[in-house]
Amino acid sequence: MRLRRPLLILLLAVAALAAVVPGASAGAAQSSRSARAFTSALVSAINGARAANGLPPLQVDARLATAARSQSAYLASAGTLDHSGPDGSSVFTRLTRQGYHGHVVGENLAAGMGPAATVQAWLASPGHRMNLLEPQFHLLGVGVAMGSLGGMSAPFVTADFGS
Repeated sequence: MRLRRPLLILLLAVAALAAVVPGASAGAAQSSRSARAFTSALVSAINGARAANGLPPLQVDARLATAARSQSAYLASAGTLDHSGPDGSSVFTRLTRQGYHGHVVGENLAAGMGPAATVQAWLASPGHRMNLLEPQFHLLGVGVAMGSLGGMSAPFVTADFGS
């Protein structure tokens, strides 16, 4: 099958903080637990939105999750939202580096919101909604990292989708 160009969507720029990961400043162990809880809640919210639209749930894929965590760490350290990696790589390239070789990929980004608010914002944005509700997508990887947004601590979120 011929590879298609990756589905890259518009950047979701969030100006206001809706929520932060609870306990993120309470140390590395607490931060790790908070990131896992945030990730789990985000996966549930994504799959809830898919179910509400008659679509099957996405399965978490370790390769996509590794790429998403890496991208979120980069975004948090840079304090920005950008679909390019630190070396200028695309989501397609980053996923391929992790051993994923699907033919269609997508990526959603957000910052400054909790899991439910993130999914609601994505559903309100046509490009992000397309990724969330794409029937070809069966796999999901989510990454979250804490960074600074507007001088306040905020989660930076990456959701990578694959077919």
